[in-house]
Amino acid sequence: MKTIKALCGTLSVALVLSFIFTLAFGARFSYAAPNNKYAAIVIDAKTGGILYQRNMNKKLHPASLTKMMTLFLTFEALDDGRIHLNDRVKFSRNAYNQAPSKLGLKPGETISVQNAILALVTKSANDVAVALAEKVGGSESGFVNNMNRKAGFLGMTQTHFENPHGLHNARQITTARDMAVLSRALMQYFPHHYHYFSTDSFAYNGVTYHNHNKLMKSYRGMDGLKTGYIAKSGFNLAASAVRDNRRLIGIVFGGRTSNSRNAHMRKILDDAFRNFGVGNQPPATIVVHNKVPPTPARKPDFGKTVLAQAEMERSGQITGQGDIDMDATPPSAVRDPANDLTEWEKKAMAAISPASGSNKNIHQWGIQVGAFKSRIATEQTLSKTMEKIGYIGEGATPVITPLKTDKGDLIFRARIVGMSSTQASKACRLLNDCLVLSVR
Repeated sequence: MKTIKALCGTLSVALVLSFIFTLAFGARFSYAAPNNKYAAIVIDAKTGGILYQRNMNKKLHPASLTKMMTLFLTFEALDDGRIHLNDRVKFSRNAYNQAPSKLGLKPGETISVQNAILALVTKSANDVAVALAEKVGGSESGFVNNMNRKAGFLGMTQTHFENPHGLHNARQITTARDMAVLSRALMQYFPHHYHYFSTDSFAYNGVTYHNHNKLMKSYRGMDGLKTGYIAKSGFNLAASAVRDNRRLIGIVFGGRTSNSRNAHMRKILDDAFRNFGVGNQPPATIVVHNKVPPTPARKPDFGKTVLAQAEMERSGQITGQGDIDMDATPPSAVRDPANDLTEWEKKAMAAISPASGSNKNIHQWGIQVGAFKSRIATEQTLSKTMEKIGYIGEGATPVITPLKTDKGDLIFRARIVGMSSTQASKACRLLNDCLVLSVR
């Protein structure tokens, strides 16, 4: 009996101690709750092929990754000549009233376009994002409409913007996949502006602002893109790194801290580089800092993307958006020899032609359907043309090729390449203004 009482007493003490231990230390050793804000993806920047993904299509809030689209439209406006780097961006009352992070310029004060870009990349200033949006789009709402049109054109099928900065709005949503699409587009169409994303620090009015992406200093090969944080999204990061001429793009959503987010980005990029199959694929062709943006090959279906390994192959060619839509120039007004293909177009045609055999040049043909002062007019023409020629354009690639005139102006040629001679001839017979192009 004594032994039983002693045992019961010992058990009681043990239970009490266990209960106290659980109260004191249970939270520390318990498993973390599932992170419903988490998503990640790694893609090959050259092909868009997916190397890693978790919840890539989960709808989440982009936070300041939104500013990548704001910069995308700003870069387009620069290339179209609608704004210039030394132009002044005036702060409205609306811009001044934005919540931090901000530069804090007062209504009526101005900043150069170049400094505005640097402020977005480093400080991630919300007031600057609105001021720049008003400068480029005429109004914040007009600019946001352009953001959504551009997102749709790029194939960002699950993205909707409500503002140009990323402060929380329940309707402002995106996915890790869509942010990878946007990151890749920035590299492909604006390699001559991509260097801004590598900016380490930015000084303004005696204050130095440092880039929030600390991995650029500690992760070999990383040279951009953008960080983001709001409570509803956690810590987000869009990043790109290049090693051995292989460029990868990584997106992480929902980090609980910036350190844990960075650690996860490091891991998924390391794993992807390790498993990338060096020597089994051609070198990456995306090169930053070029003066003239290359035109990447893509699928012909405008506004759609193909899932699986070609997930990120986008449709159509990026063009200018914004308030100003310059009048189209009639194709006949442009001196443009039929065989004046760009080097990229020649490479693109060769890339989609059979590697060997007597018909190796079968797809080295194309057509030109116009040349315009406005990129958006060129985009619309290509979209309508692809719809009109239908199945005849199967396998072909719509592209926009800039051409500088004798007066120094830019015009944009609307072309569809990667066709057989039969396809090109049939397509031109359906169209009013059409030139057949050949690499040979």
